Formats: sequence, C-alpha cells, structure tokens
Amino acid sequence: MKLLARNVALLSVLPWLVFAFYANLFTARPTHAQGCENLQGNLDVMPGDLAHLGAVPGQSVQLLPGMRSRSKALYSGAPGELVLVRSASIAYDTCYRWLYVEVEDSGTEGWIRSDNVGTSQLNIRPPCQDVTFARGDVAQLYSYREMPNQPVKLRSGAGFSVKALHSVASGEVVSIQSTAVHSDTCYQWLYVEVKGSGVKGWVRADNVKANRGQE
Repeated sequence: MKLLARNVALLSVLPWLVFAFYANLFTARPTHAQGCENLQGNLDVMPGDLAHLGAVPGQSVQLLPGMRSRSKALYSGAPGELVLVRSASIAYDTCYRWLYVEVEDSGTEGWIRSDNVGTSQLNIRPPCQDVTFARGDVAQLYSYREMPNQPVKLRSGAGFSVKALHSVASGEVVSIQSTAVHSDTCYQWLYVEVKGSGVKGWVRADNVKANRGQE
C-alpha cells in the first residue's frame, strides 16, 4: 500500500514537473542582441557604400560564405581592393558586425568582418543641389581614381545594390538619357547609352566627366 501511495503521489506531481519544464524552456531570456550593447568592427560603412578591403595595410582579406571566421574562403582579396557593400548583419555570438560585399573588379561576393574593411573617400556625400548632368548631355565614362583603367559598370537601376549589366571601357563616350538623384545620399545617377554599341545602363555621376565638345 505504501508503494501504491508513493506512485500515486509521483503521478500527481508529474504534470506540474512537465509544466515547469516547458515554462522554463519558453520563458523569454535575454537574447544575444540584448547582450551586444557595444558592437565590434567598422560601424561607419553602410549598405550601398564603396569600401576598401584591408583596414590593415599589407594584409590580404578573405571573403567567406557566412559570418564565421573559420569558414572556407571564397576569395582572397588584395589590400585596397574596392568593394560594394550590399548588406550588413551582426554575429551575436561575437558581437561583430559583418558585411556582405561584392568585389567591384571581379564581381565575387561574400561575407567579411567589418573591421577588415576601410571606408572609401568615394562615399563623401555631395550637396543635393550639386546636379552636374542633364538629359541630352554627351559625356565620357572614366574609372574611379582608386581603380585606374578599370572598366565602368552600367547597372539595371540607380544604386550600387543593383546588379551590373555591362562593363564598359573607361573613356567610352555616352549620351545621357535620364537622370535621378537619391534623396538619402544626394548622389546623381545617370541612365546612359554608349555611343556605337548602344549599350545602356545606370552609372553614378562621379564615374562620368563632361565631354560636351562631342555633342
């Protein structure tokens, strides 16, 4: 009888034990995000910006398939190589900010820890009233001063977050079909047609210089 009474007592307590287990399992706990009050890495570079690989001169930088430093590298970039920042995220286990980037020259994409990236001077925002070009202008494509003789990429939309459609040689003459100004960044973008080939696409205005003598 004592054994039976003990078993009955255990069975009566069992539902409460199960309830306590699941209540503890699903009770809200502080998340990793709440523990990352002081984020690590470069906090200045934003999606849509241009940046340099290698915040430390002389050190190569690896692009990874995910936000883990031990992942197998997809690409090893040279210090100073220019990249487009497509998105940003936080690895909450380490509190480091990571960037998903595209290498401007090769188009290779991957993740990189933000402290391995340096801010480019090409991100200095111009005043919004500084509109250089108008529809109908004739101009010339040219490479960024940080990437001399590199092809200029024409994109399907007015922004670095948009995939490139064409790579056009620096020095090609273009006619400007349309213009747009980003209200958030104040950059002017141009929809251009390359003379001769007829290739069309969007390019940021600082990749273009006036060439009105060829109108």
